[in-house]
Amino acid sequence: MRTGKKELGQSGGNMSYIVFVEHTGVLREEKRKERGHSFLPNDRDFGAIKKKLKKHDRIYVPGGYKTIIQGTCKKFSIEHLAAEDIFDFKAWWPAHYEGRCLSNESYEKEVPRHSKISFAPSELMTFKYEAENKGTVVVQSYIDGILANKKGLSTSEWISSLKMTANLAAVRSVPGRSLDGTRCRHGCPEIETLAHVLGFCEQGLLLRNSRHHLVRSKVAAALRNKGWIVEEEISCQLKMGQRDE
Repeated sequence: MRTGKKELGQSGGNMSYIVFVEHTGVLREEKRKERGHSFLPNDRDFGAIKKKLKKHDRIYVPGGYKTIIQGTCKKFSIEHLAAEDIFDFKAWWPAHYEGRCLSNESYEKEVPRHSKISFAPSELMTFKYEAENKGTVVVQSYIDGILANKKGLSTSEWISSLKMTANLAAVRSVPGRSLDGTRCRHGCPEIETLAHVLGFCEQGLLLRNSRHHLVRSKVAAALRNKGWIVEEEISCQLKMGQRDE
């Protein structure tokens, strides 16, 4: 992703939105907080607080929660969070990044306008900077980023990916999808789940092999560009006389 990144300065690594920073001579990686539940060492403390809160029928004001939590354990301390204490990431990033930039793949002429991927820092979780690729950042989006951005997919591909992510694809194991049972429609004795269709059914064997060869070739090409010597699927003779690839 070409970002035209500006210098962060010493304060860049101390911003509250960054929870992980790895900085070596050739790599800097920043990782923002992940959404969802996090399993922390003090989960027992949260459990004690929840147990205490359940004993109260109704709590009408925030101060009530503060009193209950402080009474749960002497080691607990509570700080009131004001609006000015919340870090405004959307107001911060324009001072350090150029917004009018696209992914490296989007600069190719054959990529249609609607499939070009623009730089949206608020939707990204991980930022990696390499010394050898100045002005470029490798990013990773949140797992739910696909809900708001098709990211180069056609409309039908995007809808299909959402269905598979939510396990709503039209397979027979989903209740109400078939009147002929849950077994694979291509004659396999297995239940037709999404995992079976994508990874085991003989009907899709050629497609899986084709996908494997495509990914293998892309990985090999990337390593060759780095100066590595790469051989793809070499046939060899095992000690037991069998052949392997």
